[in-house]
Amino acid sequence: MVCTLIPSQKGLKLGFYKGTDLSDPENLLKGNGKLSRYVDIKAEYDINPVALAALLKEAFNAYKIRNDK
Repeated sequence: MVCTLIPSQKGLKLGFYKGTDLSDPENLLKGNGKLSRYVDIKAEYDINPVALAALLKEAFNAYKIRNDK
């Protein structure tokens, strides 16, 4: 699993399994669980597309590494 989409009336949360292992120089990730983190998107202008793309790429690469074992 790379990420999950969690829709709500207030917007969308993009959840990352093992999000605690991801680098997050733009501080997009929120949450305080032991493993998971999420990006809270309430409006189109809430996201930095370059930073989000980098986060998704890193999450996908981590997914590939986990599944190659």
